[in-house]
Amino acid sequence: MTVSISQVPNASPNLNGRCERFIETIKLECLNKFIVFGKKHLDYLTDEFTSYYNTKRSHM
Repeated sequence: MTVSISQVPNASPNLNGRCERFIETIKLECLNKFIVFGKKHLDYLTDEFTSYYNTKRSHM
């Protein structure tokens, strides 16, 4: 399997819907519930949420 990276035009959320949906999910379920104190804290929160999202969270 090969993966290629392509850049979508600016202001085109309809072209990368899965990414936009994940960003919305991480904002609603994680980031909006915390006050983030710097990049290290943000990295920690996103790493923890991504782990939870990929292993324990139900995907309906």
